[in-house]
Amino acid sequence: KIVRSIVFRGTGLVLYIEVTAMYYYPRLRRLRKDREMKQRQIALVLDIDQRVYSNYETGKREIPTRLVMKLADFYKTSTDYILGRTSQAVPYPPARLNPAYKNR
Repeated sequence: KIVRSIVFRGTGLVLYIEVTAMYYYPRLRRLRKDREMKQRQIALVLDIDQRVYSNYETGKREIPTRLVMKLADFYKTSTDYILGRTSQAVPYPPARLNPAYKNR
C-alpha cells in the first residue's frame, strides 16, 4: 500500500490517503520467472536500466504505458493481463477491420 498526503494550503490540514498499489507488479515478476529470465534480461528488452525495471517489478514505481505494451508483445499476452484486469494470459485475437472502414 502507498500512503499519499494532500496538503490544504493555508489551513494547516494534511489529509493522508492510503492507496492500494496497482496489481501489475506481481504479474511482471511471474511472467519473467515463468520464462526463467533475469531482471537484467528484461531490462535489455525494454532498453532501460535493471534498477529501474526492479522498481517496476516491486511496485515502487509505476511502469509507463509504452513499456507495458512492449512487455505484452514480448510475452505474447495482453496489456490487460499484465495490469491485472483479466486472468486470461492469452492475448486478444487480432481486430478484424469492418469492411465499411476500409476506404476511410
